[in-house]
Amino acid sequence: MDKKKCETWNNFEVVDGEKAKCNFCSNTISYKGGSTANLTRYLKRKHIVQYEARKKRSIEILEKNIDEPDNVSVSEPSHSNLTTITPIIKNKTASVTKTQVSIDAYTSRPMPISKSKKIDEQLGIMMAKEYQPFSLVENKEFKKFVSLLNPSYSLPSRKTITYNILPQLLENTREKVKRSLDNASYIAMSTDGWTSVNNESYVAVTVHFIDTELCVLKSHLLGCYYFELSHTAINLSTFLNNCFEEWSIVNKVKIAISDNASNITAAISSNKNWKHIPCLAHSINLIAQCGLEEIKEIHKKVKKIVEHFKRSSQAAAKLKNTQIQMNYPVLKLKQDVITRWNSTYDMFNRCLETKDPLVSTLAMIGNTEMLTASNFNLMDYYCKLFKPFKEVTIELSSEKGVSIS
Repeated sequence: MDKKKCETWNNFEVVDGEKAKCNFCSNTISYKGGSTANLTRYLKRKHIVQYEARKKRSIEILEKNIDEPDNVSVSEPSHSNLTTITPIIKNKTASVTKTQVSIDAYTSRPMPISKSKKIDEQLGIMMAKEYQPFSLVENKEFKKFVSLLNPSYSLPSRKTITYNILPQLLENTREKVKRSLDNASYIAMSTDGWTSVNNESYVAVTVHFIDTELCVLKSHLLGCYYFELSHTAINLSTFLNNCFEEWSIVNKVKIAISDNASNITAAISSNKNWKHIPCLAHSINLIAQCGLEEIKEIHKKVKKIVEHFKRSSQAAAKLKNTQIQMNYPVLKLKQDVITRWNSTYDMFNRCLETKDPLVSTLAMIGNTEMLTASNFNLMDYYCKLFKPFKEVTIELSSEKGVSIS
């Protein structure tokens, strides 16, 4: 086969009489006897995307030249399996080879089981981390999207994800966490309880330690457990001990961090091997909440105004239009929540950022609650006073920093 006319040689450079260098990865491949079969197999195995794209471009150029008979001179076809067409464009001769299409191009190849399992695993990870519903695999448009990406891949059913893929992922993750905990000599744990929107009680347990082999700080959420018992000190203590026995780290836990609630404090103190350290960020938030008592009137007033804009779509639209007309950045008001740290600071600060548009909008909609200059001065004073609290809380919330130091 003439090397100059073979399409495969567009992707290789000759090194010597028996070796060629790949233009994509610079690896050297053997082609003994002048045959390009080994080179073609290498392209399809390692660079199938680039190979098919270049092949498609060559065919497009060929078809374009055929459509322009004035600029193309076509040689007589031979009786071999290859048809050589030589276009002459602007007095320059270029050789384009059109190879015989193999039967594989017309049949879909089944996907290897190993690759299919890898895609299934990534699908499960995406659902777990991105909170996607299991019904996603039944969505018609999602099925079309996956089919366009790879027609050989078959989406797993909802039951397969529920009873096979996700449980396997959970087990694999548990094994990884257990191996990681084996490299810990001492462990600090933090715990907190919360209630879901369905009024169900949960308790989260997180462990923190320094990996003795890698010498890096690690954190693992052991679980967010549904807790239907009464939150007494005895029940919480039993729950924590059972949790650590399950992970085989009972003797490694030395420090326990929690809020200042009496039940969890008593539960931790009941274990002589644990030393309780109150959460500093939570204590700082309590200080900030106590400070609000001194300005509860303005706090109540601002909160009521923000609630009105949150409930009324017309009021929110007027505020947005006023911001645009006054060349202010379009910003939404923020609502404070007692359990969300620094949310009152954020609410006051946002009102100060949108002061003029907010006052104008309140006047237009005829709101009974109006903010005066003294109100804004008091909010400004509060924000300056509590800005360090917010900055310290953010600093303490660092996941990879040892905040106790």
